[in-house]
Amino acid sequence: LATFDNERVLDNFVIVDGNQYANNTWHFGQNFNAKNDTCICIKENYAETSDDWLISPPILLEKGKTYNISADFTSMNNRLPAPARYEAFMGKEATLQGMTMHLTGFMDVADMPYLQPDKHTWSFTAPESGEYHIGIHAVTPVRGAGMDLDNLAVSLPLAGVPDSITNLKVMLEDNPMEYKAIITGQLPVKDIDGNPLTSAKNITVLRNGRQVKVLTDILPGEEFMYEDRDIKPGT
Repeated sequence: LATFDNERVLDNFVIVDGNQYANNTWHFGQNFNAKNDTCICIKENYAETSDDWLISPPILLEKGKTYNISADFTSMNNRLPAPARYEAFMGKEATLQGMTMHLTGFMDVADMPYLQPDKHTWSFTAPESGEYHIGIHAVTPVRGAGMDLDNLAVSLPLAGVPDSITNLKVMLEDNPMEYKAIITGQLPVKDIDGNPLTSAKNITVLRNGRQVKVLTDILPGEEFMYEDRDIKPGT
């Protein structure tokens, strides 16, 4: 969709500076964590929470099909106390009012080694055929790091995507010795198109949008359980 190799690419995007703070909003620049590469970025935020939107040009999607949407993020100036943060949306119009479908809630951009971006991927199933727009909403807290965004992409429709997990439950155990979450559920027996699943699948467990565990070789209809022991109250 966009690799931001030149500034003219931004002519196809909508940028909204929601808080009008010090002219600090999405702009074309040098990638902080990639040699000789350009991107779109937003600088460190010292006095106000960010409220800055980047809305993509239209993407044609087909009803009922599932797509992976991805982007590479980089955090700048991690000496500041707050992380770079965003949320992502899909919408039928390239306006703030049109951003009606959440791709992800608040996500923090990790401090990665040099030349390694923090790659984020979200799945989206189109409720109807037509044009859609991706919206990246910067919501970095006061005294938060800057953020680079590059390689915004949309995959071809995914085939054989499993339907939703059934009987999904999360139970918290809170005692003085250990605080943990017990996650249970059952792999579906059909994909989102109603076709039977015929092979084992992997289940990725996320906490606050970050991968913490991959459960491998789960058969269709099989129950699973995972104990997340590395959590804190309020996670």
